[in-house]
This record gives sequence, C-alpha cells and structure tokens, in this order.
Amino acid sequence: MSLFRRSIAIMVGLLFLFSAGIFAIEVHQTRASLAERQQADVDNLAQALSLSLVPFVEIGDWTSAETLMRAAADGGSVRRLRLEAVGREEPLVIGSRRDSDTPQWFQRLVVLPDAVSEREISGGWSALGSIRVESERAGAYDQLWYLALQLLTWLAIGMLGIVVLCALGFKLLLGPLNRLSRRIADMQIDGFDEALEPSRIRELQGITESVNRLGARLNQQFEQQAEQVVRLQRLTEQDAVSQLGNRAYLARALDEWLAAPVGGALAILRIDHLQELYRRDGFEARDQAIRSLGGHLRGHSWKAVPFWRPGSLPRSSR
Repeated sequence: MSLFRRSIAIMVGLLFLFSAGIFAIEVHQTRASLAERQQADVDNLAQALSLSLVPFVEIGDWTSAETLMRAAADGGSVRRLRLEAVGREEPLVIGSRRDSDTPQWFQRLVVLPDAVSEREISGGWSALGSIRVESERAGAYDQLWYLALQLLTWLAIGMLGIVVLCALGFKLLLGPLNRLSRRIADMQIDGFDEALEPSRIRELQGITESVNRLGARLNQQFEQQAEQVVRLQRLTEQDAVSQLGNRAYLARALDEWLAAPVGGALAILRIDHLQELYRRDGFEARDQAIRSLGGHLRGHSWKAVPFWRPGSLPRSSR
C-alpha cells in the first residue's frame, strides 16, 4: 500500500473514531435530557391530577374522573393512568398506546427508562386514594431517532468533506516526494550530471542534498571507471617497449579507415639493424634503440598519422 493510501486510511480511521465518539456523547446527553424531561412532565401531571380529581373522588363521580383522566392521556405522552380510590373496589385504569417509528434495534441499543410518578389524593385529614402516571416512550424515541439521523447525516457529510480536503492536502504534501522519486528513477537513465533542485520542504532538503552528493560521487566513480577502461584499452593496444601501437591497434585503425569515406595510405618503415644490434649487444641494447626510435616517432609533428610497430606483442609473450 502506498504512503498516500496509508495516510488516507489512517485519517479515515481517526475521523470514524472521532465521529463515533461525538455521536455516542450527543445521543447519551440527549437521552439523559429526554429522560429527565419525561420524569418532570410525569411528576407535574401526577401532581395536577391529584388535585383535580379530589372533588370527583369525594362524591364518587367516576364518570367525570374518567373523562378528566382520558383528557389528560390524549396528549400522547402518557401510556397508563391508574386511579385507586377508597370508595371504589377496582382501580380505574386508562391506557393509551402510541406506535413509534423508531427501529427496534435502536430502542434496544439506546434504552430510555420508564418515567413513573405516583401521588396521593388527599381529602382533608385522610387520603382518598392515589393516582399513578406512567409515561409513553414512543415520542421520546422518535425525537432521539430523528436527532441520531440528523447527526449521522452531518457527520457523514463532514467526514466526506474532510477526506476530500485531506486527499488534496496529502497530494500537495507528497508532490515533492513523488517528483524526487521520479527524478531518482530518471537518473538511472539520464545519468547524474544534473543535480536535483533544492526542495522548499525542510524535511526533504536533507534527502535532496544526500541524493545530490550520492549522484556526484557515482558520477565521479563512473568517470574514473571510464578513464580506467580507456587506459586499459590503450595498454592492450600499445607496445610495452616502443610505446607505439601494436597489432590490435593496427587492426582497429584499419577498420576505421576502411569505413571512413575519405581515402588514405599506409607506409611501412623497416629497420634491419635491430636484429644485428640484438646479436651483437643483446636484447637490452635492442630495446633501448626501439624506445629511442618510438620516442622520436611519437614526437613527430604529423599528429594525424598513427604509428604502429609491426610484429609488436606484449613483452611477456615474446
């Protein structure tokens, strides 16, 4: 995986963790706020009903009490009302059911507590009964689910925008590094003559300088190797005694002459006294004469005329 993709993957992972944390905190705070508000509404409703039901319970008007309780439950925030009175054998129960649009998995994941409140109905010095109010959680779940959808939508849009901006930023930041990589790859073909331009990024300045130093050193080594190859080629084409060209030199020179469009001529200089000098004074005197003759020919003013010693071979092969 490339550095760009790794950077994007790390950024996406961090953004996902950050977004998940924000989502969990926001949902938890909203859940706590809804639960607290539900409990306060239930307490207020129970307190209001405990006062409003006193005259009906005192005279036993259960029809009016039921009407009042149904009117209180019609708002949809109450799931169950339970009235227990002294003058009534069975409790009066009013139930209200509301369907929620929230998925069941979200309700199991984010559980809202049941808000329950119970108040006594007092009639002077004695208690006439009690009223119990249980809240309906469907409305709270719908509000929490709507908030979660909005939060997820904005977090997804924000993450997408941040990822796009990060991708563009990483491309800009990695641009000099990519150019440096391409330039190093081109140096394998074009050579090391041209140095890299200094980078404006501080972290890449050391790399650029190191590559330039390495290129200069490799270029120097290549030049030394080229000089060594030329020197070895000259040694293989040079007679050790006369320092003139040998047979290999003559063969190469003749091939070049024959391939050239211009004409030319070949002159052979024969010196018979070398063999006589060898028989009389030995090979050292003969070699000294050959060196002198070679030096004289090398110092000739005809620079365009190459000289060759016929029959010349390295000394070790003669």
